Amino acid sequence: MKKNIFDDISTRYDSWYENPVGKKIDELEKKAMDEMTKDIHNDGLLLEIGSGTGHWTEYFSRKGFKVMGIDTSQNMLKYAIKKKNLKSEFLLADAQHLPFNDQSFTIVVAITTLEFIANYKIALEEMNRCTKKGGKIIIGALNKYSFMGIKRKIVKNPLFRNAHFFTYLELKNLLSLFGNVKIESSVFFLPSKMLLGLANFIEKLGKRYFRFWGNFFIAIVEKY
Repeated sequence: MKKNIFDDISTRYDSWYENPVGKKIDELEKKAMDEMTKDIHNDGLLLEIGSGTGHWTEYFSRKGFKVMGIDTSQNMLKYAIKKKNLKSEFLLADAQHLPFNDQSFTIVVAITTLEFIANYKIALEEMNRCTKKGGKIIIGALNKYSFMGIKRKIVKNPLFRNAHFFTYLELKNLLSLFGNVKIESSVFFLPSKMLLGLANFIEKLGKRYFRFWGNFFIAIVEKY
């Protein structure tokens, strides 16, 4: 499997969550994830697509899940393995060709991963194939029409140059093929240190009045 762009950023990937803005965004995303998954029980093995350095792996592991994380970046996986999360295993694999049997997992997750997969529709079909009937598919996706989504394209960051960001309706239509879908968004404040003190207030306003415009979509699919 050839080297990809995530191999090159593996050494600095986690540093984003250490600066004040990145830390706040992470807090808001995880609070939203808490709300969306509060009724999901950890009764099986969770498959995480695009586990990277294990940032979200740690989140799901703290919830009590046993996580199998896959990624196409060997370097990212090395950092995840170093974290020595005892409830997690990691495997170098491609989301478009998952090396698992049908209906192997109760929950399959992909957090900001589909954006970077060449054929994300095939990846979704593979995720669905590996999810048990009645199980859940959890997607975290970047919003094409959020401030941050638009800025990432304008700035032309090499990491996002070929990324595919999603709209609310696009994501809902894609996922409705596999089951009943619920979508919420989060992270409504502009990524500025000057606005950190208002971030929680802006989040409440955004969720109430501008639910289609948050930077981060969380979608839960209850598989047919």
